[in-house]
Amino acid sequence: MTVVSNTSPLRYLVAIGRADLIESVFGHVLIPRGVAHELTRSSAPKVRRQWMAQSPTWLEIRNVAPAPDAELVRRLDHGEGEAIQLAVDLRADFILIDERRGREMATARALTAISHRWKSRNRFFELWPVISTDACPS
Repeated sequence: MTVVSNTSPLRYLVAIGRADLIESVFGHVLIPRGVAHELTRSSAPKVRRQWMAQSPTWLEIRNVAPAPDAELVRRLDHGEGEAIQLAVDLRADFILIDERRGREMATARALTAISHRWKSRNRFFELWPVISTDACPS
């Protein structure tokens, strides 16, 4: 199974100390360099940068070639566009992506998008998984 992730699912799961859930469900996950950069840039929380510095064996960073198409570049963040392009290029089984516009663009390219819904309650976050082949409402 080929699975590509955008930044948000990793960011949220690292923040709550449950990035292991991704491995439990999918095994091996690929991210493009743009996503790796978003997870490690100096403005990222220390816990995220530390997690990436000791990234798990199930996470693999890939270069994206060719670059994302013009529509992805124009409408999405760099990491999001690269994640979709990588998923298209590899004919990925799934793409992990939370942002509505990204999900819409992924599904328009015949990708199966998997998202997470986050619900704030008493200052804690609960994970509500959503699996969809269409755009999921935020």
